[in-house]
Amino acid sequence: LTQLRTGHIGLRGFLARIKVEPSAVCSACHVPETVEHYLLHCARFVRPRHTLRKHLKKPLTIPILLNTPASLPALLRYIHSTERFPDYMDELSRLPPLPSKPD
Repeated sequence: LTQLRTGHIGLRGFLARIKVEPSAVCSACHVPETVEHYLLHCARFVRPRHTLRKHLKKPLTIPILLNTPASLPALLRYIHSTERFPDYMDELSRLPPLPSKPD
């Protein structure tokens, strides 16, 4: 969560800034891969984002996702379902399931 809040996370925007990746551009969308892009816009994660929105029943904004304690379980499930951060997959796979929410 801290890495998402600070932007110091394994997304191409940050990795390019620290010279680990040659490009900051999202391979799916061809725009800089930032935390905002990953959480709110990336075309690769439309389905996980839909599930996130369904569970939160709130607009998806960075402040709601990163600063609202009630959003944390659904946000962590989103991160797990995107498989975007392989180093955290083992920890994220141990999360309890979210309660079912009607559409």
